[in-house]
Amino acid sequence: MRWNRLFCDTCRTFLQTIEIDIMYSTNFAITDTDEYKARDLGLCSALYTTPGIKLLRLQRDPVDKFIWFIFSNRTLCEQTAQLYWFDSLTVSNAKAFNDARKQLMDRLHANY
Repeated sequence: MRWNRLFCDTCRTFLQTIEIDIMYSTNFAITDTDEYKARDLGLCSALYTTPGIKLLRLQRDPVDKFIWFIFSNRTLCEQTAQLYWFDSLTVSNAKAFNDARKQLMDRLHANY
């Protein structure tokens, strides 16, 4: 009985660790301000075309040299990102989504 309880506690701790790892995955980051950082191009294109979200700047990560896209309105970004990753986000204008992707790539190559 005691072994089962220890095993369950260990599993619970492991699952909580996995959940934290997923929250801070390599494709997005949560900051202390009202900014949202992402580096997945598809997600950034979705955020770029969402009304109420603005691209603030691009920022190079000093550790792994990746480029982060910094957006405003973190709450709306998190909601949009959740819909994007669960394949529930509908794109009303496919051309705008594709144009956003091109514009983000142009900014990425122009600045870095």
